[in-house]
Amino acid sequence: MTPIVIRSSRLKHAGVLVVGLCFVMIGVLVLLKRGSVGLAGVVGWLNILLFGAGSLFYAWKFFDSSPRLVIDDQGILDQTLGVGVNPWSEITGAYLTTIGANPFICLELRNLEYWLGRLSPTQRALTSANKKLGAMEFNLNLIGVDADPAQVLTVILKSLAEKRQRID
Repeated sequence: MTPIVIRSSRLKHAGVLVVGLCFVMIGVLVLLKRGSVGLAGVVGWLNILLFGAGSLFYAWKFFDSSPRLVIDDQGILDQTLGVGVNPWSEITGAYLTTIGANPFICLELRNLEYWLGRLSPTQRALTSANKKLGAMEFNLNLIGVDADPAQVLTVILKSLAEKRQRID
């Protein structure tokens, strides 16, 4: 199988970066016009700090050229999860869902507890929220990638079927 490499969308990150920088500028303008005291000062500084931090994050993501998702003979590597490659032998199924128009591919895993144990404490805490929102505990986040979620799911299901045929 030729590895399928999916990267984050530079265009989407650039768009969010521009919006964030606009809010930083609004904060600067508020401070210049109204001063740094009172409610206007608080709003100005909050804009600068919050949107400034977000802008730094999206600037970093804009220049990050590493793959976000790799699907190959070994399995599925999702860099955002930080657990390494999920081998095909561990994946029993997958389906596409959306939460607030954001696409996710839910992975059904043989040994879910093992994989959940490999997540960071923050990611583990989010798994119950995922379940309440209608997803599985273990999901591939496709927000902000340059790929059609339905096509990604098709590749995963096809690869999973091929791996099962080889075992049988």
